[in-house]
Amino acid sequence: MEDSLPSELPDVVVAAVRVNFRLLSRAARDVLTAAAVLAERVSAADLVRATELSRADVDAALDELEWHHWLSAEGRGYSFVARLHGRLIGDEMLTPGQRRRITERLQGTEH
Repeated sequence: MEDSLPSELPDVVVAAVRVNFRLLSRAARDVLTAAAVLAERVSAADLVRATELSRADVDAALDELEWHHWLSAEGRGYSFVARLHGRLIGDEMLTPGQRRRITERLQGTEH
């Protein structure tokens, strides 16, 4: 399921991801949505810019997300433990406007 993601996910999988996502703190949800939009691997500094949270809040959110196995820390940044989660959050749980604002904040082009 990791190598070739199915085009349509079973409803039970989508529901489970949504429920677990909603159990996270607000800051963790903000960081997770930014990570889903930005890149396969993203740095904490990029997440600070993209979420407009303080570094301390992003660090706490990253700890929460690692603890709950949403993200893993690697030398090159943070990535989703399961790409399926990133795809679902980025594609189906955000509006196009939300995705655009996250990208604009990272690039410093928000209007």
